[in-house]
Amino acid sequence: MTLQEKASLLINDEFKAKIRMAALKAAKDLINDTNIDMLVRKYAQRVRNNIFGDWINHLTFLVVEHQQTTAAVDDALLQNIVNSVFTQAAEQYYYNI
Repeated sequence: MTLQEKASLLINDEFKAKIRMAALKAAKDLINDTNIDMLVRKYAQRVRNNIFGDWINHLTFLVVEHQQTTAAVDDALLQNIVNSVFTQAAEQYYYNI
């Protein structure tokens, strides 16, 4: 994708809504996982408890930067991408606090 296409996705409300739903599913799955790192679980609870929080902007950036992301990404692939960057988002969030 070009930088302009990436920039368009970053501000696209429909794309963010898809990422939000995928993140909520990922958070639900991770909260129920007993073998997950405590920081990841804490971030998952933050996502679940603050649906419209600022976390969406950083997660959207990580998704857009993923090599498999396109403007026409289907829901199943988008879920896999969100799952793959969720731990990275959690680590970066708590590293920056």
